[in-house]
Amino acid sequence: MDFSGAWEIDYDLTENPQDKLRYLYEIAQSQYDQQQKARADRDGVRPAPSRALNDLQGVIQLGTLVDAVTRSTILTINQDQDYIAIKRSGDYALTCDFLAPQLNLQIGVETCGLDAQGRLVFATRLPEGLTVVNRVSLTDYDGTADNKRLYVSTSMRSEVLGQSYSLNRVYRLFAPGEGLYECEFTLAKKKSCRLGSSASDVSVGSAVDE
Repeated sequence: MDFSGAWEIDYDLTENPQDKLRYLYEIAQSQYDQQQKARADRDGVRPAPSRALNDLQGVIQLGTLVDAVTRSTILTINQDQDYIAIKRSGDYALTCDFLAPQLNLQIGVETCGLDAQGRLVFATRLPEGLTVVNRVSLTDYDGTADNKRLYVSTSMRSEVLGQSYSLNRVYRLFAPGEGLYECEFTLAKKKSCRLGSSASDVSVGSAVDE
């Protein structure tokens, strides 16, 4: 599968990290409320804080880390038969030599390759039991071969926390030089954009203060 080209983020299809963390919090809160009610009905006492809420703190920490390593709005992919390089704006490149699929980094070890579904997978083992996995796949959007979308799923797991967190980002092909705005999602803002290389930010959407 040919992943090569210049790709810009498609915000309509990309998950917002803030919305996803809010959803996880609501799920944990609902589980806690159900456990609290069940124990109160059975024993007539208020239960101790639920593990679901305690574990949520670990998920939020992972979510913050995943958000920090997935902010690239532009991907430039060069590929040949034995090698692929994914250059990410604002982050280090993901590279894979299919003939030597393990790379020793200063902060860990990265392995790469294609899985059974044809997805390109980069798995990085970091200190303190952290593992980051990027899965890259290519799909025809709306069944149109010339309207492709690049899907990048980033998952992080901690052996210490026993939790995992994933975030899905979607990119579309574009001709370099045609982009007008540079945008990114953050946990503090839903979406912020700047016009070209100007230092003046143009706010798009609104921040959620909760």
